[in-house]
Amino acid sequence: MTIDEFIVREVQFSDYAAVCDVVTRNGLATEWPMDCWVGLWQENPAMPQNQPMPIGWVLEQAGKIGGYLGNIPMHYQFQGKRLLAAAAHKLAVNVEYRTKTLRLVAAFFAQKNVDLFLNTSANAASASVFQMCKSEQIPQPDYDQALFWVVNTRGLVESVLRNRGYGSVFAAAGGAALTPALKIEGLLRRRGPLASSATLETNVLEPHGISDEFDEFWQRTLTQRQQCLLADRSLRALRWHFGNLGAGTRQAKFVCAWRSSKLLGYAVLIREDSRGGGLRRSHIADLIAENDDPGVIDTLLNAAFRQAHAEGCHILELIGFPRRIRDRLAAGHAYTRQLQSWMFWYKAAPSLRERCRDENVWYGSLYDGDASL
Repeated sequence: MTIDEFIVREVQFSDYAAVCDVVTRNGLATEWPMDCWVGLWQENPAMPQNQPMPIGWVLEQAGKIGGYLGNIPMHYQFQGKRLLAAAAHKLAVNVEYRTKTLRLVAAFFAQKNVDLFLNTSANAASASVFQMCKSEQIPQPDYDQALFWVVNTRGLVESVLRNRGYGSVFAAAGGAALTPALKIEGLLRRRGPLASSATLETNVLEPHGISDEFDEFWQRTLTQRQQCLLADRSLRALRWHFGNLGAGTRQAKFVCAWRSSKLLGYAVLIREDSRGGGLRRSHIADLIAENDDPGVIDTLLNAAFRQAHAEGCHILELIGFPRRIRDRLAAGHAYTRQLQSWMFWYKAAPSLRERCRDENVWYGSLYDGDASL
């Protein structure tokens, strides 16, 4: 066998079944029907119309696909300019093809006219490959640590016990025994969202229920954060990201804060429930508050906590975000969970490289790249 027997080619939509097989074989979740998968590109507002970007690449031998790397275009804004980013999506390579993984990743980085290359859902294996290709960790500290509050103590205890192999009867008994002590600890430590200093109205919207106020808020955000590298949060981009056909399992909710009908901030909650142990988790995938007002942030965190409780979730969790957001959870004595790997890697065009090494340039969260798609 020679290396010439392997080819790397662009993905076609007709490769859907083979791509699903590779992704599933390598332990990555795939629940998309074909129309959901296709919609990631055909409905994507960032896909260049005059010269569409590849939707990804496959590693193939004798007509058999053994590796896949998706490629999702996204818009970013920085210093008044719109940038084009390419987000890696579900890198998966069968064991017998693993030595050729770099060929897939090389095709990703060979794209022209891309300002920013992203891998925001990296596991340990893909992180090592992207690091070999001179990708860097996002300079936001603690991106490998999740912060969370317990919403339902007994539900959390029972799910942890089931995840460790205990039967439902033992898990229920353990939950009943341990819950009071954990609740007392939470009360003594005052774990939970801080009381807000702002008097604001809140409501909860579905992705397709958000309206023009979000475009107005986005324009104000761009004015306030010119020196911040921000993923596009226009109305169209938000609806595509959280309301695409494949997003149904994530059950995205927009928790909004208003004053006199003016939108002052929002948080987006998505669900990521475990299958085996029954843990019901609500993630804060995005959160923006006007001028980073602590009162608005605390209002959103309180409303998010209530929404997670209403949905029967066990925990409310946050990954990433700048210090000013994480500090509000730390002040509420949130628990810390160490992630298995550093999730967010990037490679910037030469004109951006030094600026991107500044922590204050970033506003990284699960909204970036494919982490919440």
